[in-house]
Amino acid sequence: MYGLLLLLQHGLRPVRPVCHDAAMNAPAFYTPEELARLLRVSEETIRRKCRTKEIEARKLGRIWRIPRAEALKLVGDVLTLEQIGGRA
Repeated sequence: MYGLLLLLQHGLRPVRPVCHDAAMNAPAFYTPEELARLLRVSEETIRRKCRTKEIEARKLGRIWRIPRAEALKLVGDVLTLEQIGGRA
């Protein structure tokens, strides 16, 4: 990050991308189906945990959406989430 600031201060642009984080392209929300696949549990388990508020989720119409931050809490870390099936 400090190197990027130096380049920008001198009017230069980096040749390679500064951020190599695959999480930049990850979805902001997951469906219960996607999260169930990641955690290897049933979709109904995820929906039940959403209903009982064990998992922070929002319902849009009839479909639950789980924020990425909540998925990270359940899975562990960004790399694990991306490696086991999070859309990168």
